[in-house]
Amino acid sequence: MPTLPLTIQVFAKTKFYFPVHRLQWILTLLPWFRFGVIGDWGDNYFLSFLTQTIGSPILQQLVASNWFRGAVTGLGILNLFIAFWEMAHFRQSVETLKTSEMSERR
Repeated sequence: MPTLPLTIQVFAKTKFYFPVHRLQWILTLLPWFRFGVIGDWGDNYFLSFLTQTIGSPILQQLVASNWFRGAVTGLGILNLFIAFWEMAHFRQSVETLKTSEMSERR
């Protein structure tokens, strides 16, 4: 199976990273602040609509709890740590891709 050239692989990784990085910050901050039309984390239109549609008001109470907010923030922070680790080891990843590309060509 042919592999993509290294430049395309690096571009694909970089293009993938930026939207994910924004998602990490949203996961970290959204549960604790109001953002315009979205409103409060536990009392917003989409959550109310979902709980009324499926008929489960306990879902809204669960999502509004501080425990759930902390869990979502924890996932956001974990994602940020992983992203910074990947940024720090980016050259090593590129070198690994180069060597694997070279060995496949032989």
